[in-house]
Amino acid sequence: MDKIHHYEIKRELGAGQHGTVYYATDTRLKRPVVIKIVHPERAKEKQIREQILEEAQIASAIQHPNVSTIYEVGEYEERPYIIMQYVPGRTLAELLQDGSLNLQFALSISIQIAEGLAEAHKLGILHRDLKPANIMVTDGGLVKILDFGLAKRREISEIESITNEEQTSNQTKKSSQFGTTAYMAPEQFITLRSSNQSDIFSLGVILYEIVTGQHPFLFDNNSHETDLIRIIRSVTPTAPHKLSENIPKPLSELIVKALDKQPSNRFESVTELHDALKTLMKSMDFEKGMIPGERSALLPSPSPSQTKDSEKKNNRNSTGLISMLTEFFLQKDSQDIPENSIAVLPFKQISENGKTQYFGLAMADAIATRLSQNASVVIRPPSTFLSLSDQSIDDIEAGKKLETEYVLTGSFFSTDEEFTLNWQLIKVTNKEIQAGNTVSIPSFDLLKVQSEITEQVFDTLFSLGKLEQRHEKRSFDNLPIDLSEQYLEAQALLSRFLWGSNNPKDLIEGREKFEEVLEQAPDFAAAHAGLGRTHLNYVTNGYGGPTYFMKAQGHLGKALELDPDNVEAKLQRAYTFLWRGEKDRARRDIQYLLKNDGRNTEVLLGAGIIVQLDGLHREALRLLGKALQKNPAAATQIYNRRARLNHYLGQLDLAWLEVDKGLTLEPKHSLLRTTKGYLFFSEEAYEKAVPVLESVIEEDPNRRVTYPTLAMCYVKNDQPEKAHALITDELLTIAATDCEMAFRLASYFAVDGNHIEALHWLRKAIYLGYENYPWIKENPIWKPLRNNEEFKEILSDLERVFTTNQTRWMKFLNEFWEE
Repeated sequence: MDKIHHYEIKRELGAGQHGTVYYATDTRLKRPVVIKIVHPERAKEKQIREQILEEAQIASAIQHPNVSTIYEVGEYEERPYIIMQYVPGRTLAELLQDGSLNLQFALSISIQIAEGLAEAHKLGILHRDLKPANIMVTDGGLVKILDFGLAKRREISEIESITNEEQTSNQTKKSSQFGTTAYMAPEQFITLRSSNQSDIFSLGVILYEIVTGQHPFLFDNNSHETDLIRIIRSVTPTAPHKLSENIPKPLSELIVKALDKQPSNRFESVTELHDALKTLMKSMDFEKGMIPGERSALLPSPSPSQTKDSEKKNNRNSTGLISMLTEFFLQKDSQDIPENSIAVLPFKQISENGKTQYFGLAMADAIATRLSQNASVVIRPPSTFLSLSDQSIDDIEAGKKLETEYVLTGSFFSTDEEFTLNWQLIKVTNKEIQAGNTVSIPSFDLLKVQSEITEQVFDTLFSLGKLEQRHEKRSFDNLPIDLSEQYLEAQALLSRFLWGSNNPKDLIEGREKFEEVLEQAPDFAAAHAGLGRTHLNYVTNGYGGPTYFMKAQGHLGKALELDPDNVEAKLQRAYTFLWRGEKDRARRDIQYLLKNDGRNTEVLLGAGIIVQLDGLHREALRLLGKALQKNPAAATQIYNRRARLNHYLGQLDLAWLEVDKGLTLEPKHSLLRTTKGYLFFSEEAYEKAVPVLESVIEEDPNRRVTYPTLAMCYVKNDQPEKAHALITDELLTIAATDCEMAFRLASYFAVDGNHIEALHWLRKAIYLGYENYPWIKENPIWKPLRNNEEFKEILSDLERVFTTNQTRWMKFLNEFWEE
């Protein structure tokens, strides 16, 4: 079967007793879907046809981020089918194959399951088949309850008995008309009815499995189903905390309560269980790990007086926060502590002496950058430490939370006569000092401090047998007196703009300080790299055009002339190649950096952006996920990118999730709010998009990247004069140097009906590196031009380029993932 109406079938996902499940593409709405269609022979049975229709009607009533959505129900060649949301990720059953999950992960998953199930119960809907195979966890940390295929409204009576056919057809799965027997409550075998408490029991079984790694009712998969029913009805499971000392007693008691034989002794509702889980997570302080941001997982429940819109907003924010936790714990659960991994912690200032609060951070960051140039070590930069919600913890505890083998820590103080820095390299497991020293110099010299510490760290690791060969020492020219501090301040301001504030004030001040440094030290490579990057960010954020682009090229070229191994300059230069039309050269540079510095967060992020522009959306998501795993402090920028990628893939709910996670961390983040406005636009909710986008421009009039999106909304709102006023000559000049701005402008002209300008700017965007063929082809904005001969020619040429790029990237990335 190749097609069902306007759904193109890509592959079969599985088949069961009643039907087959396919992965497909909705050719109208351009999104991935799952199709469940009844087997031809079963479609003739009236009971089956009615069951499919009832299933769809019941499940489609549930609208919640943690429940998979039903899109449509229909018939094809007299065979009933259901169109469901496609949820990328792994089932909980797959995650449990290697045993129990860590407690943080278990709780963050359970909270989301309970939230989705509580929404169903609120509508009077029971799931009746809750089990790990019906729970999906996306790579972004969102939990989705799948397959309300046996769902019933509470008022529907259940009088059927378990058929002999179902008892014998699949002993491993042990299915009944209630679902999988291993997850059924004991009373269901007697009353033949389901209830809120039977769903709670099923969730209790799942909780037991994910914290202990075993089913609460131990049984042999080859045993008869009647034996399993007897065990569930009569055997009391061992309390989880007695199986592992790592399981807190309060959590164990919560699970035991959910598994009580008497329904009346369980939680009165899933909401009560949900609140108990959140209280546990709060009390255990799990969120004080390497999680971006400082908010608690325990959010207030909406009050009864809140409106439905407010409830929806709170649900979205709550889901975003918990999924953020889940994503981190998902990564943490699957990785070991890397060998030669070092957490470089911000250096502590012993006495107040006029230094900025970022001085110790920036100095540690500079040392981390130098250390990361050796591919044999894994560096957690100091910005990662800032993502810990509790920065008062000691150095060893920080190393444990950041999951590294060593911590590099230190303190400094300075007087008018001398600068002194004490540093230590400590092994986390035994708290032993592996290396350390005191650096005392007449005035602060960043390059001297960098060189001395990194060389001693490498010598120590070599003497311990951790490095195959001794690190080659390099000599660097010293900075003039007082300029080291200015450079660190400039770097700190740029980092704050990139990874947090997105405030143009930080970008402007950082540029000015880099320029001051270079006035006195014109041959300082790192300052040239930083200033070049700053100028590029003027372009990409809509603050400047060709002049800034040319300045960026000049400074990056100078940085590499002075220091050919400067990773920052190499990475930023790749963007300049892209925007000059030298796309193959840009890709070669990025691939070189991935091959030689593939653990570097910024390299992974840069590669994700280039791959995104080349239209390889899933591969870009994977690279961005790796970047986030390496440095959660980059979360806001990565969430924004992933929101756009999920939108390209037709996964709008996942796109919203990424925006909500980012805005949870930085509510005023301009780019995230611009993406939020665009998502409203894509949902045709123009009345919601306009105030969001207007507020961005009101607060930051120079944020020109927002202008085309707002202009599109004005056009849709029949306010063309307002739209035209936003498209200024200055905006056109900026778009001439940035591929993404050029594409936004092309999209505006397409919406405005100016096809000549739309095609001109589309060609310009493609020339500048926007070769995102799948999105240009599927983007509904371009639908009016689908029969335009010039547009068809552009698409045809772009498809050939995309195919070539895809082949090359996949070959490279497959080798990269295996390394």
